[in-house]
Amino acid sequence: MNLHESCFKKHERDCVDVTIIAGKDIPKMDRIGHCDPYCLLELQRKDGTIVGGTLKTKIEYNTATARWNTKFRFGPISNLDYKIVVKLMDYDKITKNELIGQVDLKINDLPLDKERDYKVIRNGKNDAGVITIRAEHHRKRMPSEGSDGNGSSSNDHASLEGYDPKNGELTL
Repeated sequence: MNLHESCFKKHERDCVDVTIIAGKDIPKMDRIGHCDPYCLLELQRKDGTIVGGTLKTKIEYNTATARWNTKFRFGPISNLDYKIVVKLMDYDKITKNELIGQVDLKINDLPLDKERDYKVIRNGKNDAGVITIRAEHHRKRMPSEGSDGNGSSSNDHASLEGYDPKNGELTL
């Protein structure tokens, strides 16, 4: 298994580990050959704003099936109404990378500690392949910790970018 750098954060509570295992039935996006799929992951608030940064799997070249097997860590997450958006992308060397489709994972609805196949949604239809995902939620909330009144904490984040491990704060 590949561990993304986000897994090396020292947060042990209120974190969600998401493993992007594989993709199958990924539609052909290029005229020649198959797709060059990869995934982008974002932690988003209810209003769609991104918390932290965007994380990325490696690119699998010329295939309709991909095996990423990469684990990412999101957290600490103070609001269970957040979602993790997994965007399935097609890498293009010459033109702009294309969005194939996406999967929205609501934090409070994640099936924990088991693999699950998610249909990738494109233009309102679930015809853009399947992504196999495993989630683990580490919940050890301290009662004295609170939010900023907007349902989010200043410590919510999804990557090391802007994160200061000395004081545990994220600069957005």
